[in-house]
Amino acid sequence: MRRVITFVDGFNLYHSINTLVARNGSSSCYKWLNLTNLSTQFLNKTEDLKEVHYFSAYAKWDQGKMDRHKVYINLLKATGVKVILGSFLKKTKRSRVPCQATCSQGKKNGLCNKSFVTYEEKLTDVNIAIDMLKACINDECDSVFLISGDNDFVPALQAIKTLKPAVEISVLFPPGARAKHLEKVCVGNKFRHMRIKEQHLKKALFPKVFSVAGSTFSCPSSWV
Repeated sequence: MRRVITFVDGFNLYHSINTLVARNGSSSCYKWLNLTNLSTQFLNKTEDLKEVHYFSAYAKWDQGKMDRHKVYINLLKATGVKVILGSFLKKTKRSRVPCQATCSQGKKNGLCNKSFVTYEEKLTDVNIAIDMLKACINDECDSVFLISGDNDFVPALQAIKTLKPAVEISVLFPPGARAKHLEKVCVGNKFRHMRIKEQHLKKALFPKVFSVAGSTFSCPSSWV
């Protein structure tokens, strides 16, 4: 049997689910996702799921979001998922929205130019790329499943193909992901690529109250 490791781009999947919820009126409970069960739905008869690696970061500026995320991450850890956390970098930017009004900060070149604070996720993409390469080079797997719709992973996948050509690469696109370049690379390199649909999410949900390894976890009320 071919050993499979799934690498999950947590925020890419999270935002894809949010988009699905907003577009179709689907339930936010899809965030309460059993990543092991989701992965097994895409295995073929020659593959066996060895591990799931989940990559994300805490939104520390929003206590509610962080608390919900911690509950979910602790559940993933309790079910054997390896969790690798990055971080967010606080940045101040200026608005580029066209504006004709006069304000204290003053418009510039017809643009608003007001400053605002935002947060950019750091390290997650790098962590995933490095972890995939290490797993392949160290012969920890025979097949890679990448759950993401991010074009930035193209160089890492091409490096795996060059360095470890025997490793089979599969990309699982989250619902609604539009990574045309990544999809084109999959076709050109004959990487297996599939789309995660709402029916896959439904089959992979944890029970709303789930006990494992002596601990009980409850789905956050805003996700139910």
